[in-house]
Amino acid sequence: MESLRAVMIVTAVGVATAGCGASGSPPAGAVVRDSAGIRIIELAATPSGGAAIPVVSDPAFPAGGIEFGAIADISVSDGVVAVFDAMETAVVTLDATGRVIARFGRRGRGPGEFHPAGLASIVAIGREALVPDVASQRVTRFAADGSVVDVRPLSLSDGHAVDWRTHPHGGFVYRLRKASGDLLIRDGAVGVDTLHRFSPSPDAPNTVLPATPLWTILPDGSLVVGWTDRFELVLLDPDNRRPVWIVRREAATRELTDADARHIHGLLEQSLLRRTRGEISTEMRQRLLSDTNLPARAPVISAIRTGPDGTIWVEGARAVEEFGLEALRMGEAAGIGSNEWEVYGRDGSFLGTAKLPSNFEVHEFVGPLVYGVEVDEMGVLRWCVAYAWRWIEGLC
Repeated sequence: MESLRAVMIVTAVGVATAGCGASGSPPAGAVVRDSAGIRIIELAATPSGGAAIPVVSDPAFPAGGIEFGAIADISVSDGVVAVFDAMETAVVTLDATGRVIARFGRRGRGPGEFHPAGLASIVAIGREALVPDVASQRVTRFAADGSVVDVRPLSLSDGHAVDWRTHPHGGFVYRLRKASGDLLIRDGAVGVDTLHRFSPSPDAPNTVLPATPLWTILPDGSLVVGWTDRFELVLLDPDNRRPVWIVRREAATRELTDADARHIHGLLEQSLLRRTRGEISTEMRQRLLSDTNLPARAPVISAIRTGPDGTIWVEGARAVEEFGLEALRMGEAAGIGSNEWEVYGRDGSFLGTAKLPSNFEVHEFVGPLVYGVEVDEMGVLRWCVAYAWRWIEGLC
């Protein structure tokens, strides 16, 4: 089994202008109106008036000898980079120069151990790493050196937790998947709180590539929420959690075509054959495929992230015909991103666009850097490649 090697980390060579996320003007051709105190911004099919934001990179140190089995998640806080290795059921912490601080964690149910079926995310807070284990229903908090700080119970009731992230005011937030509508749950120093309830998915049960909720948290605690099957961003006030503004894109939906359906069925067949090592009858394969529903609409966006200075980054989805097996991960929008990003200000104004390398998977923005995983030309993952960008003069 081939291991994955840490290759490089990149320093910032451009710094965002302070205040870019605070204000801006509606893009040319946008229609702005008020509806019951909510600002509605209707964009043209292709927004104009923004600037192209160049993305640059610069290696900070030569290739190291850190090996991973399969990088599932990366989180960065206070100069500590925490990498979760799903294959090894372990966590590696590194400092800002890429030096290994510690490697810890193993399979098991004791302190500092994880159930391999319950791990998917890691959350760095301060100089600590929180590892949620949904199978064991607990969260283990580690110091950067790998020592266990504490273990807390995690009550998930009848849902499944995904999309774990840090809350800017302390604690962490995750999306609890439920048939009645997903919930955004904050677990912090003052207890557990429901930040937002999404409406139920418009797709039938057992749908592959269903409409999936997307969200991010801004530095002031505001939420920006949306869905993969439509271009609609909603900013929710951090205090009363009511909509402040809604950004919509004209004609920004994609109907699923016959060619799309054939491609998805092909991916499902590949997945079944891989999981069963080819030991599945044609009859059983056809039965399983016939029991699977397809969505009415193809994805149009794949991620919403908080960028430098509280900017809002929205990633467009690739064409369905370009999806690979990673797009079939249940309840997530992984594997469908184009790495073409639109950037918006805190007030919903359109600022510009950025293009990241197509083989780069974004995990987290930290200051003027974006951390993630890159796949090289040989198909090997490279950890913590980071990119930065220069704001065009006058962009704000």
